[in-house]
Amino acid sequence: MGKTTSVQTQVARALNGQVEVLSARDHHRHVPKHAHPELTLALEERLRRATLILAHTYATYATFPSVMSNFEQDVQGRFGTVLPAPRLAEEVIRLSELVAQAQNVPRY
Repeated sequence: MGKTTSVQTQVARALNGQVEVLSARDHHRHVPKHAHPELTLALEERLRRATLILAHTYATYATFPSVMSNFEQDVQGRFGTVLPAPRLAEEVIRLSELVAQAQNVPRY
């Protein structure tokens, strides 16, 4: 369980922007995404795993009423509605990807 918590912490930090990704913007600018399909597949798999971890983490919050109350208020404020754990995880990942794409953050 300690290892799972560590992964959850890393995902949470990455999604909250606490992990800086260094890149050589000029180097990657001229490489079309389709030139590296294996990178796209690897990214999709990591996003799928992150979604599962987040959904599990959010579902775990429901077992702690005091945490869940604050969590639901936060979700309501950010997304305008309270979402079930799997759907919330999907939305968090989608939002993170939109921000990363808008900021041209390379993801491997």
